[in-house]
Amino acid sequence: MTLLAVLTKLAWKPLLSALIARQTHIEHQLRTAEDSRLRAEKMLETITARPGIIQQAAEQAQRHQQEMAEKARQEVLAIRRRAQDEIESARARRWRTCGSRQVTSFCEWAAKCSAER
Repeated sequence: MTLLAVLTKLAWKPLLSALIARQTHIEHQLRTAEDSRLRAEKMLETITARPGIIQQAAEQAQRHQQEMAEKARQEVLAIRRRAQDEIESARARRWRTCGSRQVTSFCEWAAKCSAER
């Protein structure tokens, strides 16, 4: 009986305070979970009340993708045009430098051939 009285006096208060702390913690966690559930339900109601939001976002994303693809296509065409212009310019320069020499050489050759006949 004395042992029971000593244990009750020494162990009961720490044990009881630990149980109360645990109960308080569990109650706090339950309130937090309930608040989270209510927020989630409210968000779900907002989304389902306005189903067009998701559709609008998808359409906007698709328009953006098409715009970016068109912009990239235009850039590719511009690069291709610049490259073709550069090639044509290089050909013209080459023709002016090499072509005139070739024409002169051809004329000299033709004159030589006709003189031999």
